[in-house]
Amino acid sequence: MQGNSHALGSSKLWSLDTDTKHATELAAGHIPDKYMFTSHGAICSGVYHTVSWFLPDVSNPFSRRYSLSSFDLSGNDTFSNSPLPDNYYGVWCSPKDASSLYMIMSHKTNNSDPLRANKFYVQSLDTTTKEAETLAGPVTAPKNEYIPIADGVFSFDGVDKFWLSFSVDSDERKGLFHADRGVTHVLDLSSSDGSHAQYDTGLEEGYLVMTKAATNKTWGVLKKLSRKDTKLSLSFVDLQLSGGKIVTSKLSDALLTANSMGLPGAVCGDTLYTFNTDDYDGPFQMWYNLSALDIHTGLSLWQMDTLHALPGSQFAFVTGFACDPRHPWPRSSVIIDD
Repeated sequence: MQGNSHALGSSKLWSLDTDTKHATELAAGHIPDKYMFTSHGAICSGVYHTVSWFLPDVSNPFSRRYSLSSFDLSGNDTFSNSPLPDNYYGVWCSPKDASSLYMIMSHKTNNSDPLRANKFYVQSLDTTTKEAETLAGPVTAPKNEYIPIADGVFSFDGVDKFWLSFSVDSDERKGLFHADRGVTHVLDLSSSDGSHAQYDTGLEEGYLVMTKAATNKTWGVLKKLSRKDTKLSLSFVDLQLSGGKIVTSKLSDALLTANSMGLPGAVCGDTLYTFNTDDYDGPFQMWYNLSALDIHTGLSLWQMDTLHALPGSQFAFVTGFACDPRHPWPRSSVIIDD
C-alpha cells in the first residue's frame, strides 16, 4: 500500500529527536483538517514535501484530489499546499535541481478510481511553477494489482534509479488474494530510450513491501501470505538484482518489528525508521508503534508506542518519515507525518 488510502482524522507533522526520543509538533494549527498526508515525504533544501489528498465531494470517492503539501523547517508556521493535476504517490528530492522534485504519478481520467491506478510514470515537478515533465514510464502493474491499496513499494536510489515493486496474483485458482511472489521494475532516468528492466522473486518467496533502491546490494522486507491468506510472514533480507531475479538472503524475522501495513519507512544512516502495527498481546490487540531497525541485521534498536512518542496522538497511524539533514545521523531527528 503506497500511502494512506482512507481518511484517518486530522494530519499532523512531528520532529522526533532519535537520541532523546522527544517529539515536537510542527505547524500546529496550520494544517487544514481536510488534508490527508500520504507517504514518501522528503526534505529538500530545508522544506519538507509530501503528497496530500482530500475529497471535494465526500459522497464520491472518485472525486479525490491530490496536492503537494510543503512545510518550511526554518519557520514553524510556514505551511503551504499546491493542487496537483493528476494522481501522485510519492515525493523525492531531485539530485540535479534544487528547485525540482521527483514524483511518481498516474494520469487522472473521468470517473476513474484513483485508488485503482495501474499505470505509473516518474515526473519532475518544478516547485516554483508547478510544471511537470515526464521522465520515465509507463510501468504497468500486474493483473489485479494496484497502488496505493495493494501491496508493493516505490523507491529511489537518490541518483537515477527508481524501483517500482508489486505483488503478483499469479494463481487465482488457489483462492489467494495475493500470491507469494513479486516483481520489481527498475526505471533508469539516465536511459535515453526510456526502457526498464524487470526482476522477479521466486514462487513462495514473497514480495517487497519495504526497500531502498540501490545499484548493488541492499536490504528489503519481504511479505508472504499463505494458508489462503490466513498466515502472514515478514522477513528482513539482504537482496540484490541479478539476471532478472531478486536474490535474497534472510537476516531476521520482521513480523513484530516492521508490519507497517505497506507504508514505506525511511533510512537515516544505518537505521530504518518505520511504522509498526503488529507488536501485540493476543490476536485482537493491535498497537501503533514507531520502530527503529538496524539495516545490516534487521534487528530492532527500539520501539515506541505512538501514544507515548507523539503527545496527544492516541492510535496515530504514521504515514511517512523523512531524515532531517539539520541533525545528521547518528545524532539525528526524523520528520513524521500522521
